[in-house]
Amino acid sequence: MTAARSLLAVGRKDDARWAAVAMVQKWPDFDPGWRLPLELTGDGFVPLAAGVLPRDRFEERPLIWLAKFHLDRGDLEKGEQLARQAIAIDPSDGEQGR
Repeated sequence: MTAARSLLAVGRKDDARWAAVAMVQKWPDFDPGWRLPLELTGDGFVPLAAGVLPRDRFEERPLIWLAKFHLDRGDLEKGEQLARQAIAIDPSDGEQGR
């Protein structure tokens, strides 16, 4: 995260994007790691999150961040659908049982 932010700060956006994407792929359960790829990848965020999603069907974060992506773009229906899928996977975000 620090490296990606530092690269971005010195104008190396492509390198920052690469580091941010690698971070999400390596640690998909790290929420702060999703924000930077969301900012840097534009429409490329959808295939990124969709590619991470099948690796662990019990990890809801790709769905949560995909929901945010769609909500930020005004697609409330798709955002709600994805948020509901994430809630179905883990309603308590891992803190307690169903």
